[in-house]
Amino acid sequence: MPLDTATRNQLRQFGRTITLFFNRSMMYQPDHPFVQQSIDMFIDGAEELLKKISPLVFILNREEFFVDEEPLDSRLNVGRLVTLFKTNGIHSISVEPGFERRDVKVLLEVFAKISKYGSADGIKKAIFSRGVTALKINHVRYKKVTEDDEVISRDALKDLTPQMLAAEDEAKTRKMFMDTLLESVLTEEFAKTLNIETLMANPGTVSQNMIQADLAGGGGGGTNGGSSGGSGGAGTGGGVGDGSNGGPGGGGTGPGRAGEGGGGPGNLLFQQIEVMRIEVEKHMQGRGEVDLSDLAGAVFDMKKQLLEGIEAQKALGVAYENEAAILENANELTDQVLVQLVKDEYQQGKITPARMAQILRRLVPESDDLKRLLPKIKTALLEEGMSHTQYLELVQELSKELQSEGLANILQESGEEIGVDGDQLIAEFKKNPEQAAQLIYLASEIRKGTGDEDMLADLLAGYVEQIGGQMALEEAESDDPAHLKQVVGDLQSNLVSQLGKMDMDEGIIQKLENRLNARMEAVLDQMRAEWLKTAGSQSGDGDSGGYKKNLSVLQTLEQSVAEHDELGVILKIVREKVESGEIDENDYKRIQDEISQQKQLIKEKEANRVMPTGVVKAAGMAFILEKEIARANRYKYDFSTLAFSIIHIKPKLKVPAGAVNSEAIMEAVLAVLAEAFREVDIVGQLGKNTIVALLPMIGRENSKKALNRIMSVLQSDPINVNGIPIDFRFAGIAITFDGQHTPDVKSFIRVMSSRLQDMSSRLKNIQAFM
Repeated sequence: MPLDTATRNQLRQFGRTITLFFNRSMMYQPDHPFVQQSIDMFIDGAEELLKKISPLVFILNREEFFVDEEPLDSRLNVGRLVTLFKTNGIHSISVEPGFERRDVKVLLEVFAKISKYGSADGIKKAIFSRGVTALKINHVRYKKVTEDDEVISRDALKDLTPQMLAAEDEAKTRKMFMDTLLESVLTEEFAKTLNIETLMANPGTVSQNMIQADLAGGGGGGTNGGSSGGSGGAGTGGGVGDGSNGGPGGGGTGPGRAGEGGGGPGNLLFQQIEVMRIEVEKHMQGRGEVDLSDLAGAVFDMKKQLLEGIEAQKALGVAYENEAAILENANELTDQVLVQLVKDEYQQGKITPARMAQILRRLVPESDDLKRLLPKIKTALLEEGMSHTQYLELVQELSKELQSEGLANILQESGEEIGVDGDQLIAEFKKNPEQAAQLIYLASEIRKGTGDEDMLADLLAGYVEQIGGQMALEEAESDDPAHLKQVVGDLQSNLVSQLGKMDMDEGIIQKLENRLNARMEAVLDQMRAEWLKTAGSQSGDGDSGGYKKNLSVLQTLEQSVAEHDELGVILKIVREKVESGEIDENDYKRIQDEISQQKQLIKEKEANRVMPTGVVKAAGMAFILEKEIARANRYKYDFSTLAFSIIHIKPKLKVPAGAVNSEAIMEAVLAVLAEAFREVDIVGQLGKNTIVALLPMIGRENSKKALNRIMSVLQSDPINVNGIPIDFRFAGIAITFDGQHTPDVKSFIRVMSSRLQDMSSRLKNIQAFM
């Protein structure tokens, strides 16, 4: 029947309304005032049109939208909407009488997360499971029909083939009705008892209540259908989820079948978790006031106790056929909270990978869960700006945490098995890890019985030296050889006796005992020296030739740094002041103050230092590298750097005192390099003994050629330093920027410095060998 002009005008207006409705929903959150205004306009327009046209259909055909048979105004911008419909296989949205405001809001919520459902079928199931029946997806389609075809309604088809369709439609309708009814009831129940406040107050009670509700409401399936409805045989009968009998069967020819209940352990539990997941999701969108970290703790606690409760029920004989689905839904519940919390905690890089690893271990104590979550965590952190290098550091930190935890658990369990307190065993390992590792290796070789006998003998002798020496010191009566020999002999006898109880071959034990006896004199000499050292340090006469047991504070610092490091140079100044009596070498505070003062002087001197023409200071060089990396990442072009360090110098003439120092040497080298490179290249100092040259637009092969040329310039002739010709030997490397492995300036400088240090070490070793 042709539409009148007024109705067609209403359809055109509703087309503009529904376009605005969807466009705003893609731009704003569902609770935004603009979206709420569009919902009001949609409802008003649809209710008026449904008085004349039912159902009211918004349909896509050949990339053009229609409202019923009226095309949308061509001036409307529907490009994104067409793409959205086509991508997800949506052909039409039908509005039927009886729809409510809640139905429209549910439709918008589903469309806001449309990628989650994957296709039109997923969207249909999603809105139906939320109780929406008056809004339908793909209920109406355009389709070619030939004159040989005839379109009939589904009801007419049932009249033609009742036996073929009745049973199938009845089962589907019953299941969808039960699911919808169940979710509606659950939503109301959740508002009363299973709300966020209850979850935060007592997660354990919530999980227990969910399991009990599932057992009480879903334990029985439908029983057999009705008996024969006539001579033709039994018809079909349906049961409900509370275990009641099905109704009487209708007449028919087929056999009766069991009613299809909605019950069975786990079905109601799955629905409860789904409702909880949706509520938590709403809360995370800003609809609640609970802190996200507290919510995460409560959700994880609830999931843990829920799974423990399921295991307890299984032990009592309860079978959960959908256990895998329950676990998957529970994981989704916790995963969404964790991923959002990880994003919040990362704070665009304000915390380090090590700190993030600690947070993750606290939130996800189970290693299996952590491994399962890592792909989601990776995606979330990369979206928040974490680099691939930082993510690799995070994984390494997590690996350390897991390894440490695994080792601690093994020590705890093994200690209890042999009657030793596990914590005490762990404390002993921390006290002397090297000795613990030796003893574990020794025990494993003895247990296998196939180890290197010479190595076993050496390890045992070393053990006797260490333990016997300590025992002798504790019993320090004198340095009498007879006393020391008795201590060692007793220890040796105990060891050999214990080995004899471990089913070792007699020949191996005899060989070990002979080796110990052969090393007895060396062991005694070592123990005597240790005893004398202790006696000398305890005598209190530091000038009497006795040994000092401990190094001084300054000596400890001197032994921990390299001679040419910045701290090594500063400690030489401190040593001079100690020798002149200005500082006590055990006064840590005074030494630390002096180190800080010298560092400040060096910093001020560096700030006032005049670099050769064309050479950049360390801070400026790091800044230039950072900007070059940013440009290379954005515009995808190559650049390379050359890095050099001095490994050997040899003056050609005798050097007068004070004529040459490290600063003069470095400035002379930098001046030579500034002239050797191109105008577009940038030369700078990046460390005390690190020179860097930035080569823009230079790839890997050309950077190697440039390195060979510059090394030849540096080492072919002596370099004049304050009038003194000096021969130099350099270590040099070329490194080309790689955005995947060194995406930022920190990782780039770290890799470059590491390679340069390796090259320097190799060249120094070769030089020492030659």
